[in-house]
Amino acid sequence: MTESKFYTHTSTGSKSAIFTFIATFIACLFLLDNTASLFTGAIFIFVGMFTASVAVAMPFYFYKKKHLKAYSIVSMIELLLTIFLTVMFFSYFFTNPLNFTITASPSDNGSPYIVRCDEPIPKFTLDMNIMPSKAQADAICSCIWKELSPLDMNLSASLARDERHEASEAQLRQFISRLDVATESCKTEGL
Repeated sequence: MTESKFYTHTSTGSKSAIFTFIATFIACLFLLDNTASLFTGAIFIFVGMFTASVAVAMPFYFYKKKHLKAYSIVSMIELLLTIFLTVMFFSYFFTNPLNFTITASPSDNGSPYIVRCDEPIPKFTLDMNIMPSKAQADAICSCIWKELSPLDMNLSASLARDERHEASEAQLRQFISRLDVATESCKTEGL
């Protein structure tokens, strides 16, 4: 590749790094379970565009300038690195992939975290200092559902849907007690 063609390709390379970043970010929004709000997503986009053009594209620019014969391979590495870094930072900031327990600060509204399960389990609360990720809450719900007997599953489904049930007050108290035991044992497993 000649020197004059290099400058033309380099300008395109920087634009392609930014485009790759934006396309990867949009793909992550749709493909990964995320907690991105409009504000944090916008900040991530602007910081990411700057980082992709300066921190990723710039070093590759200088390397490609010294090694014109390796231009194609280095451009491919630059593309893959941009995708990798975008996914990693997106995962770190928006999806909590390592399942860290997020604790609520005292400045939060002071109410306990309410868990709503996909399984027909009545909604329940966790301690005020525990705020699980979606994956952790799903694991807790799944564990509770597996702990219930078939009769308890039927009663749980009726209570979750606010339907009438045939259980007496004593049976209801026993069910709530068994549900509390299952919740406590599953809480340690999920978190």
